[in-house]
Amino acid sequence: MNAPNVLSASRIVLTLPIVWSLATGRHGLATTFLGVALATDFLDGWLARRHAASTELGRVLDPLADKILVGAVLVTLVLIGRVPAELAFVVVARDVVLLAFGWLRFRAGAPVPRADVPGKVAFVALGIFIAWQVAGREWPAWTAGFIGALYVATGVHYAVKIPGLFLSRVLRGER
Repeated sequence: MNAPNVLSASRIVLTLPIVWSLATGRHGLATTFLGVALATDFLDGWLARRHAASTELGRVLDPLADKILVGAVLVTLVLIGRVPAELAFVVVARDVVLLAFGWLRFRAGAPVPRADVPGKVAFVALGIFIAWQVAGREWPAWTAGFIGALYVATGVHYAVKIPGLFLSRVLRGER
């Protein structure tokens, strides 16, 4: 396992102390852990590109780590009354659907799809929103709806591409 993959895996491990810190009211500690976790997301991608260390494991582990971290933190924020449940539902549902289709593609022998610009923009916006909420700050009421709409839009963007990803393999005679 190379350094970028270790950083991705560390994001999964950091999820537990973030959730624990939030649940026990230690928002400063949760903010610190979350800052480290978000930094690993930037750093793992940068290292993989800079040192040509991108691996199939990394292409699976990085987005999986993001989804575990975001899902767990959002659910915790819902439970402590910081985030509307509808936002958590939209984000988690979209991510579960994307993981399911990614898994189907992987099982069919297709390459793991890469994140695209709209997905990255949505994740950065959500990351900023979550970080602010973890730190105990308030956003205007419309912000959660905007983030939810952004996640729905990027989910539709990915969904539109899914049939073409499968169809292109069939037309090339691949399984």
